[in-house]
Amino acid sequence: ERAEERLRRRKEKEVNRKTAVRKLRLAQAMSPEDREIRAEHDRVALELAASLAANYAEQAQYEERHQKWAAAAVSWQKVVDGRPNEASCHWRCAKALLESSGDTKQAVRLAQRAVDLEPNNVFAIRTLGRAFMAAGMTLNAKRELERAVALDPRDEATKALLKELRG
Repeated sequence: ERAEERLRRRKEKEVNRKTAVRKLRLAQAMSPEDREIRAEHDRVALELAASLAANYAEQAQYEERHQKWAAAAVSWQKVVDGRPNEASCHWRCAKALLESSGDTKQAVRLAQRAVDLEPNNVFAIRTLGRAFMAAGMTLNAKRELERAVALDPRDEATKALLKELRG
């Protein structure tokens, strides 16, 4: 019973946040110069995104398992919006974009943010290398892939990418 009550309260808060975001967006349109309204909108929108992030992460993982990469990229982007300081959602979003032949510039930005957050995360570094490859930035790709191999010399996937890059 307590779990059901907590779930009901959480859904109620979510609905209230959605309503608040809509109303603040309207207020912003009516008073675009009002910084307080903008700040409140941004705060509530971030709260809403954070509250929805777990659901979107679950959805994104499902889409990954079924190789629905474009849908996974959209879901992971929503997770990124709610968890801007979590590296894993950034590199997973970048990976999904790359797998779906999506926006390579966005994939580079996301993977770079993941590496900034976790500089020794081999998955993030490999994804950044792949994003650089897709964007045609071969020197940057080589640098990142070599760094990933230095961190994990047994990582065959990164070695294969490096070999592919070298031709």
